[in-house]
Amino acid sequence: MVYRGRVQTNALFRDDGTHPGSSGRKYKIYGVSGKELSEALSRFPPPDLIFSGSSMTYWAPGVVDTLRTAADCFPNVPIIIGGIAAQLMPQYFRTQIENSYTAGSLFSADTIRLIQRFIPGFSAVPEERCSLEGALPFLKGIRHGPVLLSLGCPMNCSYCASKILQPCYRERPVETVFREVISFHEKWGVEDFSFFDDALLYRPDKLLIPFLKKIKECGLKFRFHTPNGLHVKFADRKILELMKESNFITLRFGYESGNPRHSGETGNKAQIKKLAEAVSLCKEAGFTKKEIGVYMMGGLRDQSPSELMDEMTQVGELGVKVKPVFLSPVPQTPLFEYYAGLFPRLRDDPLWQNDSFFITNIEGWDWEVLEEIRRRARELNCD
Repeated sequence: MVYRGRVQTNALFRDDGTHPGSSGRKYKIYGVSGKELSEALSRFPPPDLIFSGSSMTYWAPGVVDTLRTAADCFPNVPIIIGGIAAQLMPQYFRTQIENSYTAGSLFSADTIRLIQRFIPGFSAVPEERCSLEGALPFLKGIRHGPVLLSLGCPMNCSYCASKILQPCYRERPVETVFREVISFHEKWGVEDFSFFDDALLYRPDKLLIPFLKKIKECGLKFRFHTPNGLHVKFADRKILELMKESNFITLRFGYESGNPRHSGETGNKAQIKKLAEAVSLCKEAGFTKKEIGVYMMGGLRDQSPSELMDEMTQVGELGVKVKPVFLSPVPQTPLFEYYAGLFPRLRDDPLWQNDSFFITNIEGWDWEVLEEIRRRARELNCD
């Protein structure tokens, strides 16, 4: 038999809060302890398979420690690890956890065949019928709901793993996504929804516009947010006016840098002139500075802190919120390969891939510089 459930746990830590191999840096512990997890699992007979998800690569040590605890409780039971980190660092998990296997991308034939090795009669739900509604019984008291109209991205930025995780851009049925949103609202009273598409504004006539029209037809008033970052080049008057009418209250644009020197790394997203045009359209549609944020990246190849701060000033003068973010090197991406040549530890130690730590190893960047950048952002963002 296969058990389905959810255990919230991170890593097993020393008594002083540090993790083995962390060079003394401290990490917070979330969820149950290893002892509590063992006690909880001991109440069940051995399953046929152990499934695990994974997220950020620099959280991988926590996944490893958790699964080692599960393996101690259920020896000889195969472990299948899916998710972001498992796809980006498969060898790390296979060498750390005995009798483990890593799954591929969502809906991939390889993933289905892997499960069928251990459960011959297993068959996947057709992709067009896959829905988040099945997760509702496992949720408790949520206040925000996810919206996902598509998987993957048509762009090819040097720091992003979207094309590795989802090689093909896939569109989900609008009707399925609409039912998910209504289910979250009816079961939990959710009125705030965040879009997690990598390219929400790409081909809006096929997905976003029909979805928003269905929301309008149902007569419910939701609040929508775009934390993932919208592509500046796809923002036009028609879609921005519709988004305002549909009660989008958080717009975030993934600008990263408008310096032509970095255009190859940012997928030629946009330069300052195009961003200024997009911001102007946003304001004409009725969006305010409080609602418009622009992500700007620190840690691009040969980029200096002063260059980032100069660009922040330029963007801030457009009357938007400046949102500096720092590079987290993602395995298998071109920018990761560049930095791995300078810092070989990136390949072996996932903790090195943490954005708040990695950038302090680049020449010219340190904790004081990061604080200065954050202070500058607060100054620019003052209303």
